[in-house]
Amino acid sequence: MPLFTVAMKPNGSNSEKDRLSKAIHSASIAAGYPEEDLFQRFLSLGPSDLRVDLYYPALPKPRTDQMLMMEVLVSSGTATNRKKCLVAALVQKFGEAGIDPSDIMVDMAACWIACRSKCGTSSRIVL
Repeated sequence: MPLFTVAMKPNGSNSEKDRLSKAIHSASIAAGYPEEDLFQRFLSLGPSDLRVDLYYPALPKPRTDQMLMMEVLVSSGTATNRKKCLVAALVQKFGEAGIDPSDIMVDMAACWIACRSKCGTSSRIVL
């Protein structure tokens, strides 16, 4: 179950978020996740809250106002090939939605779950 968090500039309308959501979900399905697996957050950040180098890493043209920073949280046991497939599918689906690859930044992280039993002892479950 990937959890997607998209940080974007505040100029994103609901229709734009819907368009991005569909692209993310299509990419998730293309990477092998079930169609029902839909967990996304959209954060609109003000100009002073989203700071990026417009050319890093040596981009041929600057990033635009459509720039997206996406964090993808996956289970720690997720295969490397699945993660690569997901990133490739995200770039492809965003491209189909009209987002330039230079405006896409994806950060993928793995998670683990801490559980506490009824008797108060804690254990760590690595996914």
